Amino acid sequence: MKGLKSFPYWLVILLSVTVLLRIPSLFGVYSYGDECIYLTLGQAAREGLTWYRDIHDNKPPLLYLLAMFSGNLFWFRTILLAWSLTTIYLFAKLAKILFPDHDRAVKITMITFAVLSSLPILEGQTVNAEVFMVIFTIAGILRILRGNFSNRAALGVGILFSLGTLFKVPAATDFFGLCVFLLFFVPQNIKQFKTQIVRIFFLGLGFSVPILLSFTWYAFQGAFKPYLIAGFLQNFGYLSTWKGSTLGLYIRTVLLLGSFVFLWLTRKRFSLNQNLIFLWFAFSLYGATLSARPYPHYLFQVLPAFCFLLGILFDKIKVFAKVLAVCLLISVCFIYYFSFWHYSVLPYYRNFVLFALGHESKEIYRENLGSGDNYPIADLINRNTLKTDKIFVWGEAAPCVYALSHRLPVGKYAATYHIIDFDGYSETASALEKQNPRLIIDLNTEKGRFPRLSDLIDEKYYLFQRINRAEIFLLKTSK
Repeated sequence: MKGLKSFPYWLVILLSVTVLLRIPSLFGVYSYGDECIYLTLGQAAREGLTWYRDIHDNKPPLLYLLAMFSGNLFWFRTILLAWSLTTIYLFAKLAKILFPDHDRAVKITMITFAVLSSLPILEGQTVNAEVFMVIFTIAGILRILRGNFSNRAALGVGILFSLGTLFKVPAATDFFGLCVFLLFFVPQNIKQFKTQIVRIFFLGLGFSVPILLSFTWYAFQGAFKPYLIAGFLQNFGYLSTWKGSTLGLYIRTVLLLGSFVFLWLTRKRFSLNQNLIFLWFAFSLYGATLSARPYPHYLFQVLPAFCFLLGILFDKIKVFAKVLAVCLLISVCFIYYFSFWHYSVLPYYRNFVLFALGHESKEIYRENLGSGDNYPIADLINRNTLKTDKIFVWGEAAPCVYALSHRLPVGKYAATYHIIDFDGYSETASALEKQNPRLIIDLNTEKGRFPRLSDLIDEKYYLFQRINRAEIFLLKTSK
């Protein structure tokens, strides 16, 4: 009963509102490519394939593990809902520590975080690694600020940040930011500085252990090299593929270093909690913009620190801290507006309400969510293949066709753009020629061609059916 009494009524209301905001996501459709890739890799694992060696994607494995357990989009997003509620609860506990004497600041940060994390603005309703990984950063910082931060506790916090990194590599920037904070902002004398060095050693040890265990696992699976390349090293190559230059990365690195120097020189003008928030914001923004890609869910990594910056404005503090918080808030809003894609909120909920009230057909509902021809194509596949049959889909929506039809691709690539980006044409063509899938689907959405695929279709397949732009080819021996 004591635990229930300490649970604020307004937090119960906020969590309830969060559930309401996320209900439409549970009725989502197979249209978001990344979600479909994760589900396809999850199915591959259930059928005995090894990630990275037998089927490819370029993220660490924990998100695929959740996809393996979920099995379909509904349960995948249900896990996301439960995960998000837990994240909000831990965020509330951290907010109370960061703003111990100002309930208004706590409530404002909580409401902002809960709402922004649940709306389509930052793609918080879709399954992305960033939405999962922030809980580990929040939990790690919460454990540190609760006091009695022993070497054993540091080991545990390092493990938390490592788990976040095993969802997506940029989570490591939050870990490095925390280490900088503990080493350069917490110590008040040489003795404390030496103590913090020991703490950081245990943090680093905890951070290393889960990652090293994952490498050990894949080494025993004969997949050490592909795991190293796809799960980690390709993330560095990913940094320059969008704009074709690393100049922006160098500029952002200089800005991060400049931010650190400025905060260190002015650290005595802020409280320890404020220094933590400012530094957390700087490192998380750096992590979110590493690749300079315009996907809004990347900014989810910044959201906790962003909300705490907002809380500073309503805390009883010196004006200088508020001015700095305002400048940082304006900067991230500026970055979001000019550098990231924007998603509408009202049309999303309007579409769901019309569907829920029976004023909109299932087909129109799906079409408004961008499903295209995925459902009729998947239905055709299921009617003309066995569950054990592999297929091949060429086109932008290939991952969603695989996930929706519960069929695995021939070759190791679930996404067409992976074949293009990683020059997997020859490897994929060889797999196609060897396995002769019963169906090949050309969605006719790619500008570039796959010559050996066209030759194989001409030689061994005939046009079975058209669904709008998509062409479905059946193996000639299957007539």
